[in-house]
Amino acid sequence: MDGAKLLAMQDTPEIMAARKAGEQEAAQRGVFGTPTWIYQDILYWGQERLDFLDEVLSVLCITAYLSPQSASPLLRDHAA
Repeated sequence: MDGAKLLAMQDTPEIMAARKAGEQEAAQRGVFGTPTWIYQDILYWGQERLDFLDEVLSVLCITAYLSPQSASPLLRDHAA
């Protein structure tokens, strides 16, 4: 990766707009620190909460594997 190129990109209008949009969305969703993950409108904040999110996603994947027809389209293609 070209570090100088990445630094130069940070001030482009597209990157600045994306950053601002991300900050606004985070504020609207109640994000107050990092790291933060949001899944199905549930906020998981802090590294120690990553296990909780992992458990939720694991159950989702197991359900998709056992019952592909009821899985979300995102997982359905990868369940079989």
